[in-house]
Formats: sequence, structure tokens, C-alpha cells
Amino acid sequence: KVSITRDMHIRYNGKEYTIAAGSVFFAMPNAIHSYKNQLNQCKSLLLIINPKILTGPASKLTSTISSMPIWSDPEKKSPVWNMIKYAYEHGQSLSKECFTLLLSSIVSIILEDLPLSVTNHSNRTEQRILEYCQNHYLEPITSESVAEALELSRSHVSHTFSNIFNT
Repeated sequence: KVSITRDMHIRYNGKEYTIAAGSVFFAMPNAIHSYKNQLNQCKSLLLIINPKILTGPASKLTSTISSMPIWSDPEKKSPVWNMIKYAYEHGQSLSKECFTLLLSSIVSIILEDLPLSVTNHSNRTEQRILEYCQNHYLEPITSESVAEALELSRSHVSHTFSNIFNT
């Protein structure tokens, strides 16, 4: 018998979290993260936003990091979820300026409630691996290809993926 759960397990900057239904996992672009949806039991909406297009308070997204990536403010949740749903359903029909403003508003509201600090690129190797994967996501990526491109040992790349990226 399989019990249906709505929780999703995430890993964010080396820490494990469980996110409950109705919450937002907000992964900053400079944070190492992954998520696991056990047996596809959780319905989720994945919104990937290019941080370069954001304006206003949301533009600080690339220079900050959050120590707690889960957002679930019950007072703001309904309007934000409505905005997210609207962006998802009508984004293609909106002008670029309107869509950018909508996404910037969503991100700004969420960032208000997250504990933020200035980005610390303390582990440059992890960041380099993450940047390589982001830049080459359309290509087959192996530990060998990453190691060769970044001039690292394959075992170091493999260790980083296992311990930091949990994959």
C-alpha cells in the first residue's frame, strides 16, 4: 500500500528540508539545490525565472542568498499564488514589460519574508561546477566532462555531486 503524500524533499546548500503543500521552495540562483518528488506523488509548479530580467527589489536576487528557502506566509500566500497562477496561465499573452513586472512583484513579495544575506562564494569549486552545469544543460553532462572542462579530478567532481548536490 502506497500512502500519498504532498510533501516534497529538497536539499538546499547542503541541508535537507521537507516542504509541505501550499509552500514555496524558493531556490536562489546562486544556491546549490535539488528536489525529490517521491513517486510523483506531489503536484508542483516549477517556475524558472532569469534573474537578469527582474526589476526593483527583486533585482537583488543575484547578490543575496537565503538561509531558509521555504516561504509559506499565510497572509500573503493567496495573493501570491494567484499572481503565480496568472503568470503561468497568461504569461505568453502578456507584453514582455508586463510579464517582467509581474514576475518582479512575485519575487519581491517572497524576498520580503526570507532571511537574506549577501552572497558568500566561499566554495568556488561548487560554484564553478554549478555554473558549468547551467551553461551546458542542453548537452550530456558527466563527471568526466565537468572534470575535464574545469581542470579538476573526476573523483573530486563525483564527491562534490554526491555530498553537495545529493546526486
